[in-house]
Amino acid sequence: MKDIFISYAREEEKDYAIPLAMALSDLDFFLWIDIKELFAGKNFQEDIDKGIEESKYCIALLSEKYFSKNTTLSELDIFVEKQKEIIPIRCGFINPYLIDEKYSFLKNLLWIDWKDGIENVIEKIIRKIRPDLLPEFVYNDIRLKNIPIPQNQLHAAAFIQTYKSAGRMNEASQIALEYLSYFPNDPNIIILYFNIAKNTEDKYTVEIAFFKVFDYLKNNPNNISVRENFISYLTQLKTKNTFRLIIIDDTSAWLENHHNINIKKDYLTIVEKGNPIQIKRAIEEGKKWLIEEEDIQIRCALFRLVVGKGSRIEKESMLKETVDRIISDRGDNLDKLLTEYIKYISDSGNNIQKKDAIEICENWSRKHPKDNFVLPPYLSLIERLKDKNSIDRAFNFIQEWLSFPFEDISISINVREKFIKCIGKFGNPEQVEEVIKENRLWLKGIINVKSQHNVRAGLINLIKNRGTDNQVLEEINYTLEWLNYHQNETYVRSNFLNLAKERCKENSIIHEFRLYGYSATD
Repeated sequence: MKDIFISYAREEEKDYAIPLAMALSDLDFFLWIDIKELFAGKNFQEDIDKGIEESKYCIALLSEKYFSKNTTLSELDIFVEKQKEIIPIRCGFINPYLIDEKYSFLKNLLWIDWKDGIENVIEKIIRKIRPDLLPEFVYNDIRLKNIPIPQNQLHAAAFIQTYKSAGRMNEASQIALEYLSYFPNDPNIIILYFNIAKNTEDKYTVEIAFFKVFDYLKNNPNNISVRENFISYLTQLKTKNTFRLIIIDDTSAWLENHHNINIKKDYLTIVEKGNPIQIKRAIEEGKKWLIEEEDIQIRCALFRLVVGKGSRIEKESMLKETVDRIISDRGDNLDKLLTEYIKYISDSGNNIQKKDAIEICENWSRKHPKDNFVLPPYLSLIERLKDKNSIDRAFNFIQEWLSFPFEDISISINVREKFIKCIGKFGNPEQVEEVIKENRLWLKGIINVKSQHNVRAGLINLIKNRGTDNQVLEEINYTLEWLNYHQNETYVRSNFLNLAKERCKENSIIHEFRLYGYSATD
C-alpha cells in the first residue's frame, strides 16, 4: 500500500515532482511516481490505475501545462472515479479559462501554493496526512512569535547565533528561516541556518534545510562556500537521503564549468550512494580530472569509488595502477593513497593480495620512515591475517621502525598505540614482554603529558590482559607515582583502576593504595 500518488506534467518533473518526491521519501512516506515505478515492457495505463488504486492520497501538481495534457487530466479523472482524496498544489500561475468545467470541483478544495515556500508545502502535506511526523513546535504551532526585524545581515546572524550558542536549536532554526526571507542571498545566514538545522537531528527540519540550500544554490550557483559546506555534509551523511540523487546531478553539471578540488573530491564521495548511471559518469569525470591535473585528494576519492562501485575490470585496473604508482613513488603525498589501498585490501582482498600489500607497505615505510599514517592500517591488515608468521614479521618490522632516530617523538605515538593493541591480541609472551619493556623506557623520556597518555593507557591495558604478576605490581607502582604528578589524567586513571581491581584480586597481589577513595581491595 502506498501513501501518496504524485501526478504532474512531465515538463515540470525537475522543478516540482522530483524535489517533492525526494523530500517525502526521506520523511518515510511510500510514494507512487512514474519516474520510479514505470519500466519498459509494462502496461502504462494499467500501472497508473494500479498506482492510484493502491494510494491513500493523490497529490496533483497543478499548472497550465498540467491542464493542457490529456495524460495528467486522465489521472485526475481516475482520482475522482476512485474517490481518492486529492491534495492540489498550485505550481505557478494558472489561467482559469484553461480549466474545464468538469474540474470546477477543485475550487472547493484547499490548495497549497508552491510559491509560499517548500517548508510550507511540506508542512501542509504532512499536517494533513501524518501530523505525528512534525516537530512539536510545528505540530502545536508554538513557533517563536514577534521575532525582531533585523537591522542588517550582521544583526540577523548575531541574533541567530545567540540562540545557537544557548543550545536552543529549534528556535535558532526558526529564526534563521525567518531571516532568510529578509536576506535570501546572504551566504553567511544560509550556512548558519543549515548548520543549525542539521544539528537539530530532526528529519523534518533537516529536509526543509536541504531544500532551502538547494534553492539558494540554484539562484547563486557560484557561491563556493555554501556549495562546499552543503556537499561536505552529504559526505558524512549515513542515513537514507534520496535528495542526494538530485545533488549529484546538479554538482556534476556545475563542475562542467567550474574547478574546485574540495567539491570534486566530495562529489566523488557522495556519488558512491548514487545510481549506476551517476557512478559510471563520475568515474569517467574523475579520470579526466586527473589527466588535466594530478591531485592526491581526487585520486584517493576516485580509488574509493572505483574499488567500491566500479566493474570488475575497472577495479583490477585501478588496483594495478595504484600499486605501480606507489612502488615507483610517482607523485606527492602517496602515503594517503597507500593508506586507502591498505584499507581496501584489508577489508576485501584475498590472502595473496594482503601479503603483497604488507610488503609494499614495509618497503614504503623504510623509504619514508616519517610517513607514520600508513602503519596503523598496516597493523590492522596484520590483525586480519592472524597467522603467526605475519605477526612475527610485523613485530620485527615495527621494532625496527621504532628504532629510527625521530627528531619529533610524537611521530611514533599513533603507531605505538596500535602496536600495543595488536601485540596484546596476537603476540607471544616474549613479544608482550618486549613491548612492555620498550614502551616503559620510551615513556620515561616523554615530557609532554598529552603526547603520552594514550600510549600509557594502552600499556596499562596490555599488562592487565597479558602481563605477569610482577609486571602488574611494577605497573601499579609506576602509575601511582605518575598520577601523583598528573591528577587530571582521567583516561589513564580509569585504565589503572581497572588493572588494580581485576588483577589484584585474581592474583592476590597484596598492594594497598589510596586513590580517590579507592583501594586495591575494593
